Amino acid sequence: MIKTVYLSGRINGLTYEQAREFRYKAILLLSNVGIQCLDPMRGKKILEGTTITDTMSSLSERKIEMQEIIARDLDDIDRSDAIIVQTGDEPSWGTGMEAGYALAKRKPIFVISQKEERCGWLHFNAVKVYPTIEQLVEYIDKFWNART
Repeated sequence: MIKTVYLSGRINGLTYEQAREFRYKAILLLSNVGIQCLDPMRGKKILEGTTITDTMSSLSERKIEMQEIIARDLDDIDRSDAIIVQTGDEPSWGTGMEAGYALAKRKPIFVISQKEERCGWLHFNAVKVYPTIEQLVEYIDKFWNART
């Protein structure tokens, strides 16, 4: 059975390209070990060349409604076997809410964080924390292969 992970991480305040960078790399690396990804940035090419903000007016101008975004993100987490949280080492309300939702659904949470000082809640509830996506993908591959 193919496993699926949801790619959580900061989007607000980033450009479209910055928000896609980690996710694109994760998709490539995870697909190489047979894991599918649900990317919250998919289908949002309309935001290319912009800085993404959570303000309703900026999204509404581009015909994207926040309720639609969140509904799809929650559905993606429901359909995933686990989530990867890329912290960016800066707090993000949306990322925190996604991690909390995944935790409530008892989904394994894997974290990418380069910071030595850790967020107690997120890191306490993480299966594993690594500083790079490469290290995390190697671990996830072993984690799921050990269970099959």
